[in-house]
Parts: sequence; C-alpha cells; structure tokens
Amino acid sequence: MCEDAQRFQEEVERRVDATLKAVKDGKEPASGDRVRIIGYDEDRELHSCAELPDEYFTFPGDVITKIDGQDVEDRFEAFVHAPFKDHCAGDRNDTSLALQVQLKASDGTVGRLLFLGDLAYPIIKMIFENSEGAGNADRVEWDVLLSPHHCSKKAMYAEGEDGEEELKQDLLDLFQAHVSADARVIASSRPFRDKDDTGNDPPHLLAREAYESITDYEVLCTGEYPSKEEPRPVVFALEPSLGLELVGVTDLENKAQVLKAASGGRRLLAAMGTTRFPAASFTGASVPHPRGTDAARAGVQRARGDKAEPTVQIGFGAA
Repeated sequence: MCEDAQRFQEEVERRVDATLKAVKDGKEPASGDRVRIIGYDEDRELHSCAELPDEYFTFPGDVITKIDGQDVEDRFEAFVHAPFKDHCAGDRNDTSLALQVQLKASDGTVGRLLFLGDLAYPIIKMIFENSEGAGNADRVEWDVLLSPHHCSKKAMYAEGEDGEEELKQDLLDLFQAHVSADARVIASSRPFRDKDDTGNDPPHLLAREAYESITDYEVLCTGEYPSKEEPRPVVFALEPSLGLELVGVTDLENKAQVLKAASGGRRLLAAMGTTRFPAASFTGASVPHPRGTDAARAGVQRARGDKAEPTVQIGFGAA
C-alpha cells in the first residue's frame, strides 16, 4: 500500500480499538474515535473490527442518518448503494463506496447528490437497475453527480460484442432518466487536456461530452474552476423551494472572515445568506465546538487555508 493508505489503515485500526474500549466501558466512542465499516469482507473474522457490535457495520440498502454521533435525519441522509457482496474481493475500484446523499431544507426541499466512487460501467448499471427493480428509483435521482473515477470514460464505455470499446448508451439513458432539471456534473480531477492521452487520463474528454449530452450545463472541473491558474472549491447550497444552487466564487471570497464570525463551518452558509441565501435554510443548533463535517472543514483550513490545493496528488493515473 502507498503511504497514504498505510496511514489510513493505521487510523482505522486505532479507531476500532478506541471504539471497542468505549463499548467495553459502556460508553459512546468520543468524537474522533468513531468508526463505521461499510460493505462486506471475506476476511473480516481475521481483523479486530470483527469484534465490533452490529451497529458499527453498514451494508448496501442501509441508510445513514448520523454524522459524528449526532442524528441529523431532518437534514441529511445517505443511502448506501455499493460495494456489493459479490465484488468484495474484486478489483479495488469495484469495491468503491457508492452513495446517494439527500440534503433537506426546513420547507421540505430536497437536494440529491450521487457519488459513485471509482466504479465502472457494469456496476453503475447494476446500481440503477437494482434500484428500479426494488422500487427505489428515487435513490438514484440526482441534482449533482460527482462523475465516477474522476470523469473517466470507463463509467460509460466498455467492450462490445466485437471486443471493441463502445459507448454504452443504455447507461447514459439511465442517468438521464433520473436527472433533475438544472442538474450539474462535477469532475474531481486535474484540468482536461486538448485530447485524451492514454496513460495520463482521467479525466476523459469523451466522458465529459457524454455527461454534457444529458444535462443543460457544462461539466465543472475542480482543477479548472473558475480557472486553471487559481482553482477554487465548487460549492453548492440548498435553497428552499429551489434546491441545490451553485454558489458563485465571488460569494466565497470572504470565507475566512465568515468562518471566524460564525465560530465554525456549521454557520458558513447561514452567514453568507445575508447576500444570497436565506439564513434560516442553513443554521443548525449551536454546538460548543466543531464536530463532524465542521471539524473536518476546520482541519483543512488550519492545514492549508482556503485557497491552496493539496500538496500531494492522490488518485490519478492510467485509466
């Protein structure tokens, strides 16, 4: 494993040990010690996580409504699509976590985000077909799609009957059948090149063209938004009666000052609401210190500020 993977494994093992100790002591794990095991593992009994109570395991078809131990069902839920049991020992990309996340405003407006990890055509198609067959078609609806595998063409290109790679229109049709009006596709990737270059992709121009054929907007690439010279985060806010709205870069210029004034990321969008978004849509209950996503956001800001890109490139390579 690479150094990052080794550190991730060490942290998970530390959290498993901390959680087991808390359970033994009849306590809830502390913030920063919690762990959730998602999916199946043929070798689970060989690892310490096998000793965790059932509540710490999540499987496809389950719904997550807690963040850092807090029940936020009225605002958030994540439906787990994958990894499937049949793929637990397959290619590492086939074990990717696939989620549909729903964000809920106080007036009942729902924003749906679809995250399909590094999955390729066969499993993505299975997710859509299984959801439709089980009467869960709403679980593949989307307003924002994070394009699989950093906008790789493997999401919708595969070998045909003649052995040649071909566009799988059936999957594009499935994506389009569940897309909302004004939906957006995001490519978490380096900037696109002038042409696809085997060995240096993703992102693939072919994939970008396919996504743009089923939506009314261009694909937004994190490596070139709003410019290649100074990329900034792609941020969406849930606005009552409208849904997920792209927050303009100019609205984020004073992010550091807003975070300081709001005493943490939980109220970031609420503070910004004075200029563009209704504050009531984003405020949550006050907490004494950042937890969950707020703590993660604060950690990133402490480590590299609001504008700097990660110093180490992770996750790209031959497609």
